[in-house]
Amino acid sequence: MKAGSLYFHFGSKDELICEVLQEGVMRTLKAVSDAVDAQGPEATARQRLCTAIDSHIAALRGHANYGAAVIRIVEEISPAVRDRFMSRNKAYTDYWNGLIRQAQREACLAPGIEPRIIRRILFGAMNSFDIRNMSAEMEAEARKALFLLLGLD
Repeated sequence: MKAGSLYFHFGSKDELICEVLQEGVMRTLKAVSDAVDAQGPEATARQRLCTAIDSHIAALRGHANYGAAVIRIVEEISPAVRDRFMSRNKAYTDYWNGLIRQAQREACLAPGIEPRIIRRILFGAMNSFDIRNMSAEMEAEARKALFLLLGLD
């Protein structure tokens, strides 16, 4: 496929960008929710949240091109594309808000802090894992630090 021919499948460059972003989020949501669901109904909120964090980071590694695209360009896209992407991204953010609320109810995370704030901080931390340039040892150390900061160690 020639580079320019890709644009014939989309109405505009913005549509192409939005599709790439959405595909990255949907792949990550599936990977995370499948891993959390595999924990079974007996899993604690702590186990579910830890699994979700690990799965999100692993999904970034496994779907590196999509994950990197989302992380790298989501803040640089046009406001119209960002608005479309954010409305489509709602399923993933709602999923995480639910995990965080459950962890707060079970006293795994501090109650009284708006789950959206915790999620944004958590996403910032998870998405800062430079998966293409991070050794396995460094990734393990970063994961340990993240869990320690959240009180999930």
